[in-house]
Amino acid sequence: MVCINRSLELSRSISSQDETVLFFLSRELRMNYNRFVG
Repeated sequence: MVCINRSLELSRSISSQDETVLFFLSRELRMNYNRFVG
């Protein structure tokens, strides 16, 4: 049970990190897109 909980915590933290990275990437892409179009 401890191993399962540990892996779940790890996957949860990794997914949250991926979400923040995707958020920053999408924001950078939007800024570049607005500069390119506008």
